[in-house]
Amino acid sequence: MTIINVILLFFIVGALILWKSGKIYVKFDFSRKNTEDTKYFEIDELLKEVDKEITIAAQAFFAWKSIHIVAASDENIKKSINTNALSWNIYLHSLQVTFFIAMGRIFDVNPKSCSIHLLFRQCKDSIEKFNKSSLEQRKIDEAGGTRPDYLDTFLQTVYEPKHVDFNKLKKNVSRVQKCYEENFRPIRHKVFAHNDSDYIAKPGDLFANATIDDAEDILNTLYKVERVIWDLYTNGKEMNFGYWELKEEGYIFNDTESLLKKL
Repeated sequence: MTIINVILLFFIVGALILWKSGKIYVKFDFSRKNTEDTKYFEIDELLKEVDKEITIAAQAFFAWKSIHIVAASDENIKKSINTNALSWNIYLHSLQVTFFIAMGRIFDVNPKSCSIHLLFRQCKDSIEKFNKSSLEQRKIDEAGGTRPDYLDTFLQTVYEPKHVDFNKLKKNVSRVQKCYEENFRPIRHKVFAHNDSDYIAKPGDLFANATIDDAEDILNTLYKVERVIWDLYTNGKEMNFGYWELKEEGYIFNDTESLLKKL
């Protein structure tokens, strides 16, 4: 036995004696450390991030859709696209990937991810940011520290939300999240984010359940929810879900059609 082993043995025996005599206390902590602390964002920062992700998803989806519609309605454009089919297939695939990855980020339930869920959590945790005094201060700050003449009248109509208001609004997200998880998330996970061997030869099995109508419903709902929170935070307007309408498709279609007619 080496001297190191002897020293180690004496150390172990001594520790056992002290432990038995109650001179030392050993505590084993098997509790899981909280590594999922949520970073705090200001509400306006979160709104900008969520709006950016929704815009990316919407632009990618409607660009993909517009290319198909324009090509199907114009034989000359269709021939031009087929002349460089490889490049156009790359463009279309890139738009699909962008759409599915952006959707995954929006609906990400990881508490550390900047998603629609983090936006709701921080709105509820910082609900005082939506009261009249907070909005009043933001308007003064926006005016460079000078109180705007319109502010007193403006504040008379400000709506101060309660937690129940955000709970009701989030039901719209829960509805489209269910659709996303059932019909779109499998495509993201098994085709675009990963290469699931079970679907290499038959990716169509996954795409069969993902309809254009459902994709548009998801995008429209997300847009309306984000705009409602933005309007409440920026202008103190009471939540009006039906007021907002996603108009991205019209802009994208016109731009895409103009581009394709130049081929």
